[in-house]
Amino acid sequence: MNAEALVASFLSPSEQVGVTLEALVSSDSTNDGDSELSDPLSNVSDARILAVISHLDEWSMTEEGCLFICSYKHSNNGPPNGLHIQRAYPIFGQFSISMAQTRRLTLDLRHGAVQPAAQPRTGFSVTIHDGNVSAGPLTFFTHDVKKLQQFIQECKRLKEAFESP
Repeated sequence: MNAEALVASFLSPSEQVGVTLEALVSSDSTNDGDSELSDPLSNVSDARILAVISHLDEWSMTEEGCLFICSYKHSNNGPPNGLHIQRAYPIFGQFSISMAQTRRLTLDLRHGAVQPAAQPRTGFSVTIHDGNVSAGPLTFFTHDVKKLQQFIQECKRLKEAFESP
């Protein structure tokens, strides 16, 4: 089952999955990109599904948004068999997302230094800010730039929809 279907399986009929993004959780929010970035499904304990959910409030006829941070349910050495919602962020007010490009390798520009044969693999860090200073921001890493663009656009659209009169 893909990530979108897993998220949709626990939503109510009035809620819709906008975009899902597979990412790795950062163990350190100040990570400078030197960490090993891999396929999110290869390290299930660090893998997260970031899901943008929308809901149409039928009473006020407004669209509301929420971001779910989900982790995989673990079975005994088997494949993941579902998701847990770890956090939910309403998309309004102080909610914001920032992103930065990261690289696994850096070039050694010293004279005579041996250069790596392969080009470094680029990834992206995604930091979620909800305005709660005591909790601090959460940072994730992904290689999927296309899904990341869709993810950020959907969050921006839902925040603007909530803030427009």
